[in-house]
Amino acid sequence: EELKLLQTVLVLLTTNTVVHDESLSKAIVLCFRLHFTKDNITNNTAAATVRQVVTVVFERMVAEDERHRDIIEQPVLVQGNSNRRSVSTLKPCAKDAYMLFQDLCQLVNADAPYWLVGMTEMTRTFGLELLESVLNDFPQVFLQ
Repeated sequence: EELKLLQTVLVLLTTNTVVHDESLSKAIVLCFRLHFTKDNITNNTAAATVRQVVTVVFERMVAEDERHRDIIEQPVLVQGNSNRRSVSTLKPCAKDAYMLFQDLCQLVNADAPYWLVGMTEMTRTFGLELLESVLNDFPQVFLQ
């Protein structure tokens, strides 16, 4: 059942761009939680799914940016916990990528995430691997 759930999450996130914000966050948290199960097959499949989902989130942001280069967006509220709420002009996919990257940094530093609510653990090695892949695969995002 867990493997089918991971497959479904991946299909939902790779075939359309309608899953954003809290729904996306919950889907990612679900994949992370399954990554820390005792079953090796589920663990490895969930790890691969998390890697793919992180990539998809940043690919969506790049595609969104290319589609809307000349359009000025209305401010979007970036929701987090406590005093981390701020108004931003980020488009929906950019907001998702920002929140994900921020929380990966938080988790690597053993701090509580703001967006990935319910994440209780992540190995530093896995977190650093995810951050490295984002920085290697999407340098243009950080150089703009």
